[in-house]
Amino acid sequence: MNSEFGWQIGKQIELVNLVLQDLNRPQIFANKDFVIDRDSAGFYQLIAAIERPRANIIPCRFHFEGDGLRIDLNDIDETFEWPFREIEARGDVIGDFIKDLFRSFIVLETSNAGITANFFDVQGRIRKVWKLRSASFFSFVKQRDPEQHLFFPIYQ
Repeated sequence: MNSEFGWQIGKQIELVNLVLQDLNRPQIFANKDFVIDRDSAGFYQLIAAIERPRANIIPCRFHFEGDGLRIDLNDIDETFEWPFREIEARGDVIGDFIKDLFRSFIVLETSNAGITANFFDVQGRIRKVWKLRSASFFSFVKQRDPEQHLFFPIYQ
């Protein structure tokens, strides 16, 4: 694995590491929950997936790329993505989103009409609701049966 990344990748990894530090968790490369895709690692890209077998946590894959950060949830490509200029301008807001992603109960509703991600705290109160429409060509081609699933927090 190439440990020398472009500064854009380093800044994105630093953003996630700050969130992990705030949650008293090890950083990405020392965290046993993160599986690094060694074939993807290079100067302009790194893919890291959160995997905990048999745990009911949302499948989550981070794509750290030279032009921005992408997060895939539950095998839905490009569920969330931010261009690098937005990471620089609003890193704190994106960091808060990642923190909510890690510590919330999540009800993910998917259908051909779009995706809704409801983030709940431990008392069952809604933290955030994200309504997304997938703009990817493949999202329109691949028919999705309506589905709703509750995932437990990755970290509490």
